[in-house]
Amino acid sequence: MIKLSNLYKDEEIPTKVIGFSFPAYRSAEWLERHRLMSAVPGCLVNVAIEPKSLGSYAYVRAYELKAEKVRAEIRDALFRQALFKVQNIEVVASKKCPNDRVLLQITKKARRWPAVDLLRKNALISEEVWHLDRCGSIQRYKVRYYREGDDGFRCKVYPTSLENFLNFIRYYLSF
Repeated sequence: MIKLSNLYKDEEIPTKVIGFSFPAYRSAEWLERHRLMSAVPGCLVNVAIEPKSLGSYAYVRAYELKAEKVRAEIRDALFRQALFKVQNIEVVASKKCPNDRVLLQITKKARRWPAVDLLRKNALISEEVWHLDRCGSIQRYKVRYYREGDDGFRCKVYPTSLENFLNFIRYYLSF
């Protein structure tokens, strides 16, 4: 018999401290300097990021270095996408704290029960909790990475505090 508590494990797997600093506001200058920013250590660790088209051709194995470069570029792009979504929320809080934010740690969430993914259109490939330092206050964001179709990937960012959830709403209502 399956217990409902086993459908989703809410355990976190700790990683090392990162210490990556970034501004709450993305200026054009900052974007230009960081447009090819690599993912920080701890982001998407032990996650197989491979478009189905990359694995479906036998000759890809002959070009394994190039295929690994594609995987790294996808990982970096997903990290940047998640970081930009976090910045969208943090920019609203920049009036209270104008200092740079520091990504302190990324903890990987334990995988949920596989049957849960069968109910979803886009499969969850990884879930992390990002711990940020905002002027001495630790902020947490859930970052979920999904496979979208055969060759696509995307991420969603969820604030874990009421204050950040309200900042999330304020940001998206400001357009």
